Amino acid sequence: MEETILKMVCVRLNRVYTPTGSGAEYDLTQYLRDRVSAAIQELERAGIHPDGGPADNLFVADYVCWEYANREKQEPMPEWLRLKRWERHMAEKRRRT
Repeated sequence: MEETILKMVCVRLNRVYTPTGSGAEYDLTQYLRDRVSAAIQELERAGIHPDGGPADNLFVADYVCWEYANREKQEPMPEWLRLKRWERHMAEKRRRT
């Protein structure tokens, strides 16, 4: 699941996906891989457990891209992403009950 999300993030950010090797592109891929992993852990702590389906993969990729683009800013989460997160959180709660 994480590699699929990583590929989506690389496409969204117009970056080269470099799974092996060395150099700047590989380092960036590793950095984004860590961001994907951290985002999944953060969402899981918030009660959202991505299942690896296309909708969840896209949601996590959108979340990672927003975090990456705003890592040095103090702008709030965009409304469309906040609503996606809320809807995903509520779907998780419905599954558990």
